Formats: sequence, structure tokens, C-alpha cells
Amino acid sequence: MMGLNGWLHWLAWFTKYFIFLVITMALATILFTVKYNENGRVLNQSSPSLIFVFFTLYAISSIMFCFCVSVFFSKANIAAAAGGILWFVSYIPYFFVAQSYDTMSLGAKTASCLLSNVAMSLGAQLIGKYEGTGKGVQWSNLNQRISVDDDFTLGLVLVMFVVDSIIYGLIAWYVEAVSPGDYGVPQPWYFPVLSSYWCGRSKEVRMLEIGTIIECFKTSFRFVFFKLFIVYLKDRKGAASRLNSLA
Repeated sequence: MMGLNGWLHWLAWFTKYFIFLVITMALATILFTVKYNENGRVLNQSSPSLIFVFFTLYAISSIMFCFCVSVFFSKANIAAAAGGILWFVSYIPYFFVAQSYDTMSLGAKTASCLLSNVAMSLGAQLIGKYEGTGKGVQWSNLNQRISVDDDFTLGLVLVMFVVDSIIYGLIAWYVEAVSPGDYGVPQPWYFPVLSSYWCGRSKEVRMLEIGTIIECFKTSFRFVFFKLFIVYLKDRKGAASRLNSLA
């Protein structure tokens, strides 16, 4: 688009929505951690900076999730509708995870966090448990168990936010390259292993492509000139016929 590289286009969209969401997450952090009256705060003990990081990583994974969904659709309206539906559907597994949380293994809990909404829900659940201990979640106990029966930690949730963002980004990158839509040049499905994709094409290949473009331009020019010449001859012939008829 507009002669820009694809990654610049994605970076511009990411920056735009990241700024919007960072402001929103900062306000949410303030609302959760600042005391406004004698009733206390929503999170009395937890570190505000850690809560902000938790919200920010969730926002980043949310942006990447939207990128991942968008590349599967060519129409904006359909993508928006499908994205909204998938967004809420991705939260549903948490209800099943919550029911069997105590019997799930660490690997199963971690795997469920591949959905960013489930990771956010489990993280919020852990924050609530940390608050229940009277200590709150701090940078010092980020990777500590909340109890001897629960080996899942908030630090692992933050790591999974990063992993989710990377996975969503890789899916969006691959699908967008293989199926760029109506206005792009699709890459072969095996393009990640092509050296030409990562290192660029050789000078000889670029010169050959330039030569091909020039030859196509010359051919097109000759074709247009030939068509104009035919039209000119037809006009001359028509003019001569009209003069003969008048004579």
C-alpha cells in the first residue's frame, strides 16, 4: 500500500492502537490501585506498576489477536463481525478451566493461556488470590506459588502473554504473505525457507526483472501505436469514401 513495506503498514496500525490502549490501561490501573475514600482500593496490596504491566501485555496480545483474525478476511465488515465473535468465543474456555482448575496440571494451565483472554482471566484470578493473602502481588513474589497446591504463578501468565503475541504475529505474517488479497503478490507456502525472501534477490535477478518490465512497456507502446495507426487509416478511408459520395 502506497509503496510501503508490509511491516511498516502493520507497525503503523500497532502503534496507533497501542497508544490508545496504553492510555486506557493506565487509567484502569489508577482506578484499581488508587484510594479515593475511606473504603479503600480495589487492590489494596498489589504493586501498581506490576498491574500496569499485566494490563499492557494483555493489550499487546489483544492487538496481535486482532491482526491474526484480520488476515483471514478481505472485507472489513466481515472481519469486524468475525473478530468480535471470536473475541468473545475465546473467553468461553475459561469457564471450563475454572471448574477443573484444582485438578489441572501445570502444562494444561499453561496451554490454556494460549488464548489471551483465558490468560487474562487466570491472571486476574491469581491477583485476587494474592490479595486474599494480605500481601498482594509484588515483583518480589511474582514467580512464587500462591499455595502449596497451586504451582501456577502470575509470572508465567505474563510470559504467556508474550508467547501469545508472538504466535498471533507469526500467523498474521504468514497468512498475509501467502494470501495477501486482491492487491498483493502471494508468496509460495514455503517462502520462510527461501533465502531470497530474507536476503533479497540478486542483482542479476533484479536486472532481469527490470529488463522484462522495459520489454513489456515497449510491446505495449508498439501495440498502442499500431492501434492508433489503424484508427487513422480507417478515418482516412472513411473521409475518402465520403468525398467520393459527394462527388
